[in-house]
Amino acid sequence: MEDFRQLLSPELQLIALLSRPELTNKQVSEAHTLLQQNLDYDLLKTLLDQHRVWPCVYLNVQSHFENRFHGETFAYLHKKYLQNVSLHKRQFQILTKLIYQFNSAGIPVASIKGCLLAKKLYGDIAKRHSSDIDLVTRREYLEKADKILNQLGFSCDAYNKLTPKQLIIYFGRQKDLSYWNKDGILIELHIRLFEHKSPLSEKIIGDLLITDTTKSNSEYEFIYLCQHGAHNFHYRLKWLLDIALFIETKTKEEKNFHKRVWSLSDQFNAKRYIAISWVLASILYEIEVPKLILDFCASDKTTIMLIEKSIFRIKGNDATSTLKFWLFTRMRGLIFPEKLHQKLFTLNDMLFSPCGVDLIKMSKIPDSFAFFHYFLRPFFVVWRVLKEIKQR
Repeated sequence: MEDFRQLLSPELQLIALLSRPELTNKQVSEAHTLLQQNLDYDLLKTLLDQHRVWPCVYLNVQSHFENRFHGETFAYLHKKYLQNVSLHKRQFQILTKLIYQFNSAGIPVASIKGCLLAKKLYGDIAKRHSSDIDLVTRREYLEKADKILNQLGFSCDAYNKLTPKQLIIYFGRQKDLSYWNKDGILIELHIRLFEHKSPLSEKIIGDLLITDTTKSNSEYEFIYLCQHGAHNFHYRLKWLLDIALFIETKTKEEKNFHKRVWSLSDQFNAKRYIAISWVLASILYEIEVPKLILDFCASDKTTIMLIEKSIFRIKGNDATSTLKFWLFTRMRGLIFPEKLHQKLFTLNDMLFSPCGVDLIKMSKIPDSFAFFHYFLRPFFVVWRVLKEIKQR
């Protein structure tokens, strides 16, 4: 663990420390020590923009270090904080309207991440940045949901352009629909939490959509946060902070929280996601790692490799811009799964299941020739890969 911590720059250590919603006296002292170093504030600003933890960093600097912080960077943080407050106010107003309208229409719906997660873990929705509103519902309610969203000024290109048969193909690979309004507010309406169908996604959604909140199992929400963050190499530090705060909150309430999570992750082949996220939370936020997770890491070289790759991504390291790393990220769907059959399924999915971009580009193909979508998918993959390589 110490070897990994040594890879962190002082700028990243400071941002991780200040991104917490509240600081202890010990953490304030640690931040003072880091501020005494010769910091690269251009790098600091780049990392802030990558990790989107402006709100808490601003509030902590304002409370403890305003007179010792770089003036231009502090002014920038102030601007980003005010923008975040304005955005979240609008998001919260829209979210409450949507949930009321959906419930009135008998549409099961739940909010994931965003404002509700911020309130639960940070105590204040303005302390966590969220670029969109994530909602979950069932596939059979999409038509009703679309009408409500349209009435509230939101529209979705994919839903409007694709035929019912094409939508079936679309949801073979896509997990959500993107709705925008004229003010640039984005709503992602999910019918799944991951790209393809999985027992874990069904279980989490079933848990989120139950009306009796006393029966809700937060372990499923935690596994989702870990899988979402780890699959994206925790590129946003805010995802890792969510996980760290979740662990701190739940371990205070329940001594065996980690055992329940580990048992569930074993059932759903999600051990690597949990291990990567928990260890990274330890490296960046000093969260204690349970022995059973450490033992798994010691026996699984792929997990250690993915932790190392994630640290490079979190650092915003130049190595992440190399062709080698680019190819690695494109193959992540084959690297994360533990079982061979999962890897083969993912490979087939990548090559022959059309994505939303493919379908919209080929939306004029008649339904009677829908098989062409699958046949043309590999050519689109190769074309996009070559195009991206050329642009690099």
